[in-house]
Amino acid sequence: MKLTDLAVAKAKPPITGRAEIWDAALPGFGLRISEKGHKSWVVMYRLGGRAAPKRRVTLGSYPALSLAKARERARDIFAQVSDGDDPAASAAIPEPIATPKFEAIAEEFIRRYAKPKNRGWRRQEADIAREFTPHWGTKPITGIARRDVLDVLDRISDRASPMRANRYLALIRKVFTWCLERGILENSPAANIKPPGREVARDRVLSDDEIRSMWLCCDEVGHPFGAILKLLLITGQRREEVGQMRWADLDLEKGSWTIPRERSKNGVANEMPLSSLALSIINALPRFEGEALVFPARNGSGQAASGYSKAKRRLDRLMVQRRVADELPAVPEWWLHDLRRTAASGMARLGVPPHVIERVLNHISGSQSGVAGIYNRYGYLPEKRHALEDWATEVEKIVSDENLKKT
Repeated sequence: MKLTDLAVAKAKPPITGRAEIWDAALPGFGLRISEKGHKSWVVMYRLGGRAAPKRRVTLGSYPALSLAKARERARDIFAQVSDGDDPAASAAIPEPIATPKFEAIAEEFIRRYAKPKNRGWRRQEADIAREFTPHWGTKPITGIARRDVLDVLDRISDRASPMRANRYLALIRKVFTWCLERGILENSPAANIKPPGREVARDRVLSDDEIRSMWLCCDEVGHPFGAILKLLLITGQRREEVGQMRWADLDLEKGSWTIPRERSKNGVANEMPLSSLALSIINALPRFEGEALVFPARNGSGQAASGYSKAKRRLDRLMVQRRVADELPAVPEWWLHDLRRTAASGMARLGVPPHVIERVLNHISGSQSGVAGIYNRYGYLPEKRHALEDWATEVEKIVSDENLKKT
């Protein structure tokens, strides 16, 4: 077949052994694919006529060597053969190809894979730049060993937690798997590495006493995270969705918030009714001229506010201080995502039907999956508004209940 950039990129590896695809446009020039997906350019020729044995020269690996440059080198080799020279015996052919460095591969991974396919690609880009590039940036991608991966994971485990290291192991595995598919690597240095932390399904729900303590301490955390944390609890939405809220997505007169599909984790737009409590929080926020985001970064970069980990640590310290002063037991460890679970559990406790809770959370599962999800296009807006208003009222009652100090 005539080799094209698209055909080469889409060429699949054989089940076993190796496959060779020869170029109809330049006979003797072709692409070799191993069963692991590694692609390389080859040239086959005879020196001395048809009776002479076939000889083979490997030009380099794809995509490090492009189709156009590989063809150019193949033509040089055929010219040498015509002159009676043996390219296989020439030290100058093929010329060595520099192995790409990790930082270049990471940049290409984000551009070609993460950015088109993952809405959270900016976070992946930042995570790679923070945790891996400082150690491997100028290192050839083929020079990264299993020990190098383990060293980085150990640092993350020691600094943060083994569970956090699990997240970074999953990320770097994606990078190396992509390299395997592209023929950049023959083997992944992250293969068969066990996650540093034991994965445990989370079921943490904050008690009423903990909700009260958290809510009151949010006032001391201050802007913007105090308001963000409160909205996480009373709306049940994800951190990224609340943190990236835009003024254009809000209809404060109607009391609604539309989360566009491009900023929703599951790619489905969600119209969220806002309770009177949520509206009072949003209406009290500072609004800056020309600023699209409700919670912008303080540096004027146009990005959403960041620093959730630092804000959560401050909140934890304040909760400890308040509970010590009130002679209450310490709050067990909890995560920001537990607020979403707490909201769902709180609505269920108030008698909200499961299918309405799923609509509030924008889940496509359970009663909303399969045939029901395809044919039932009713938005449940009145039911969602009623559920969220009841939950907000319950939170206000919890926060104002002085008796909880004694529990």
